[in-house]
Amino acid sequence: MNKLITRLCLNVVILVSTMFVIHKPSVAQEPEPQRPRYIEPVTTPPPDMKQRIEDLRSIKERYELGISRIESHLSQNPDGTLQLTVENADQLGIDPVVFDELRQALSATNDLIQQGKIRPEQVKLRTDFNTRADSLSHYTTLSCAGRSGTDYFWWGYVVYMNECQTQVLIGLLTAGAGAATICAVLLTPAAAPCGIAAGLAAIGAGALVALTGAGGNRGIYTVYIYPGVQVYSWHQ
Repeated sequence: MNKLITRLCLNVVILVSTMFVIHKPSVAQEPEPQRPRYIEPVTTPPPDMKQRIEDLRSIKERYELGISRIESHLSQNPDGTLQLTVENADQLGIDPVVFDELRQALSATNDLIQQGKIRPEQVKLRTDFNTRADSLSHYTTLSCAGRSGTDYFWWGYVVYMNECQTQVLIGLLTAGAGAATICAVLLTPAAAPCGIAAGLAAIGAGALVALTGAGGNRGIYTVYIYPGVQVYSWHQ
């Protein structure tokens, strides 16, 4: 009998202990501290980039065709201004939009000549998209593939960025840099008008990765038509 009572008491103690364990209030855990945000570098183009590159190629071909055919009908006046000897795009077989934009660019160039802001001999009448790294600049070194610098033509200008500059630009865009930062880091008045920084920012890091990769990682160039409208970017 005593053994039975002892066993019953022991079972009651175990049951009560278990109940306290089960209903023991949980202790609130402190949230883990947030880690600093790490910005992954952009190394691959966006999924729709193939089509976007084809669109850029189409724009590039339309403008290069227009520039080439118009240059066959350019003449220079005694005061250094330029004159186009055709009236419309149909005479040249080019895109009417391209023709109108290039004609407006020609008018803007003539205004600059008449205002004395540029000299007639500074205006190149024949366009050559020269990607040879034959003129060294701050970013053009033997270790950086591609060319760096700016060429001016009768219709506008071309800004070349070698692979080192392009990778810096990709890094800046990945970090969310704006036009002012891009201008301060990459551009100088001697290299290119600082106003183009906004256009470079609009290209996007993914697009830059795809563009420079398509050309063998030799950098990019961007075409601007007077009065400074970005038309397209392409690989060197």
